[in-house]
Amino acid sequence: MKTARRRAARPLDGNALIGDLLDKNPGSFFVLAKHLGLLALTCPGSRYESLISLARRNGVRSAQLVRDLNRFLAVRPTARRV
Repeated sequence: MKTARRRAARPLDGNALIGDLLDKNPGSFFVLAKHLGLLALTCPGSRYESLISLARRNGVRSAQLVRDLNRFLAVRPTARRV
């Protein structure tokens, strides 16, 4: 009998698109809003940008943003990776 083994989820990297992240994990909006602000997230074009490019454009440290998103995704049992 085979035992089901949970694979460790790969950490999110800075190349993930904002739109994909929000589609799969709507709760991540609050983490993004904390770092980037609502104005950056409500821009229609931001859905097609990567985490790194949006962070750079808004003067935010992308490493800290990615770290906080990974912490959020690790705690949320229903969160799905991009």
